[in-house]
Amino acid sequence: MTQVLRVRCAQLRWIVGCSLALLAWPTGAAPCTDPPELAWQTVLPGVAVVHGQWHAVTEDGRSHAATTVVLGQNADVTVIDPGPTYGVGQALQKDLKCRHPASSVTRLINTHAHAEQVLANAAWVPEASADVPQVEAAKRRAAPAVPMGASVDVVVAATLGTQQAMRQRCPDCLAALQHDLGEQASRGSRIVLPTEVLHDGQLVQAGGRSWQVHDMRHAHTESDLVLWSAQEAIVLAGGLVDGDVLPVLAQGSVQGWLHALARMRAWQPQWLVGQHLVRGPGQVQAALLRQQHYLCSLVSYAWQGLERGWSEAEAVQHVPWPAAWEAGSLQESPSLQKAAGLPTNGQHRGGLSEPAQQAKAQSAWKAQQRQQHAFNQLRAWREVELSWLEQAERHSPWASWCALTPDVGR
Repeated sequence: MTQVLRVRCAQLRWIVGCSLALLAWPTGAAPCTDPPELAWQTVLPGVAVVHGQWHAVTEDGRSHAATTVVLGQNADVTVIDPGPTYGVGQALQKDLKCRHPASSVTRLINTHAHAEQVLANAAWVPEASADVPQVEAAKRRAAPAVPMGASVDVVVAATLGTQQAMRQRCPDCLAALQHDLGEQASRGSRIVLPTEVLHDGQLVQAGGRSWQVHDMRHAHTESDLVLWSAQEAIVLAGGLVDGDVLPVLAQGSVQGWLHALARMRAWQPQWLVGQHLVRGPGQVQAALLRQQHYLCSLVSYAWQGLERGWSEAEAVQHVPWPAAWEAGSLQESPSLQKAAGLPTNGQHRGGLSEPAQQAKAQSAWKAQQRQQHAFNQLRAWREVELSWLEQAERHSPWASWCALTPDVGR
């Protein structure tokens, strides 16, 4: 009997030891059993993008769209524009580990200071910057002290202009995003400022490539970071080039944006990654020209309206929708909605069935796009008006980009 007990005890010790060993086995080494939550698109080896769109959950809220770029596959991965919320950042971490178990994110880069690009920083950084005031709603939320996948070794980088703009605007942006996407989707989101300043002309290593930093001032925003790999002719354009989502002319300027597009065209890139946009050989110049033509259409319309004696209000009343820029539709991905903490198919929002909710969301999205177009026209009007008033004293600044301002003989 004693011998039997000894054997049984030995067996028990072996089982317990194996169980503890399995528990201690690195989770990253095990294959993922769940399907990826996000829609990944590989551009080139070591360059992947994730396009995201998120519906507003409030009547007067705005829907958001953004693109994340992942550089690298194993150690020293760089994530550019990680997304709008803590939850989206966590979903990106999970998918990255599933696709590349040995991956280790060491740097985040924020290309510009818009909420949908920067507020997922918190998923990688344990604590928010101490000198950034958090809105009261953020203070009341119970966010994890150290987010899953967060590391004190992850550096957040941006240009000085973006860092300053984030310091100034992020509290308001966080409050607006909570209003647009709802408390559930924005839970855990915090403001994390860049701590590494990237300078124009600087070379950074990311994903096995050397990238040159270009700081495009007063274009889409106060400061837009572009990464350019001359060796492989790849340009990561951030928010300066859009897909079917209408360009947003808010904190920048038409002249600065046109100048930035002209600089990128001169590089003769073969690959372009923008917002909801990836273009390969033979397609890049067309994408850059499409963005340029939209901005030039704003300039031309404003100039002609000034010649006719219109006021700003009259101009907006008559502003045509650009034929080459569809109002488009906001595609809802159930996995993206899940990652954002939003209801998915089969669930009801605001008492409406899913088809009714989708139709309502599409209608709201198109209305939002048209409002954005009118806003863009007003911003362009104020820039063009100044040069229109000064045309007798100096040459038009638009001629080199647009050549659309009519010669009225003055």
